[in-house]
Amino acid sequence: MKKFTWTLCLWLTFSTSFSQDDQDYSSGNQYVISRYDGGEYIGEIISDDGREILIITQSIGKIYIRKSMISSIKKIENGEITYDKDFKATGPFTTRYYFTNNALPIKKNENYAMINLFGPEIQLSVTNSTSVGIMASWIASPIGVVLKQQLLSKNTFHLSLGTIMGTSGYIEQGSIFGGLHWLTATFGDRSTNISFSGGVGYMKWPSAENSSIMDNQRRIGENYGYNFYDESHPYYVPENPYDTTTTSYNSIWGWGGYYGYDRREQALRDELYATNYYSNFNTEIFQFKDFQLASLFSISAITPIGKKASFIFDSMVISRSKKQLRYTGEREVDIDYTVYNTITGLDDQYDQTILVGTDPVISDDTYNHTTLIFMPAVRFSKSFEKAFQISLAGFIDIHELNGTISAPVPTISWLRKF
Repeated sequence: MKKFTWTLCLWLTFSTSFSQDDQDYSSGNQYVISRYDGGEYIGEIISDDGREILIITQSIGKIYIRKSMISSIKKIENGEITYDKDFKATGPFTTRYYFTNNALPIKKNENYAMINLFGPEIQLSVTNSTSVGIMASWIASPIGVVLKQQLLSKNTFHLSLGTIMGTSGYIEQGSIFGGLHWLTATFGDRSTNISFSGGVGYMKWPSAENSSIMDNQRRIGENYGYNFYDESHPYYVPENPYDTTTTSYNSIWGWGGYYGYDRREQALRDELYATNYYSNFNTEIFQFKDFQLASLFSISAITPIGKKASFIFDSMVISRSKKQLRYTGEREVDIDYTVYNTITGLDDQYDQTILVGTDPVISDDTYNHTTLIFMPAVRFSKSFEKAFQISLAGFIDIHELNGTISAPVPTISWLRKF
């Protein structure tokens, strides 16, 4: 009797399990198979052995999917879904925003290229969690290698590491190099998600004696300390009490050149420096640094706004803390200059003694320089293998000492799977 009871229980258990796994998927019906990582396939289910299902799709044929990866299977009723292909939220383009990327991986054999106005980008999947890419300008200068490694994917939470390492290419014989390294956390699935990224960036320049490229970004300050406009500066140059015309023409650009304070500034620079201040990059005029470090932060998101379109919000914040110079010595400089007198129609001659700072050293005092880049965009997916996107991008550059500037930078790009 006991043996019969155990046999009956085992039979009921296996028969129940079998009936659950071997579901009846009628031939010809279409189903939406949703995965935990957000991917969805549309196709006909051919078989289900309890461990995996086999589906057949229109564009990529037969696919085996482990049931442990499937979050739901839904039958498509007539007219319920009108996609022209057998995917809804999968494919290589769902792994990125306009410029930055999310923590979702590029699946194997889903390589793609992106053509930007400034140059091409190619992304290759090495494994289902690792990808490598190349991005460059149209003249291959600069050029960089992109790496991405997914660390974690659990339901709707994903985590990845990203890296870009590049050089100046043919420019300056590749002597300029730098990198970006960041961590990305993504919440959501492939069609709708939001990502938070943070990391560091750095740039190594050639020595100032050997290269003048982007010298304005590398300057720490002048070898002499003075300022005609900021009264809080330790070497602020006050108005010349004998100059009766500078007040009316302070910092105004006229047909004859700089007037007022600007004429004094030009005269002082000519006295301090043997070479023309405005002529060329000169290490005798400025102090430079060859290595720059910055912190990076990004918030990006994407959501569908139609059957084939998605709205993208992409952004980057680049913040640099820059050193300042402190002057350990002082020097009095006598200058002579002329200012045009609009009443007499003649140049008035003036002279002034100005105290300037000398012997500069890099101090612990810093100022902040932050650049905000915004890239709102719309992506139009023409098919599983083709898409293009338009962005009304722009930037805001906030310099603690020099003020704020901003400008729009609209752009467009094309994406192709291969």
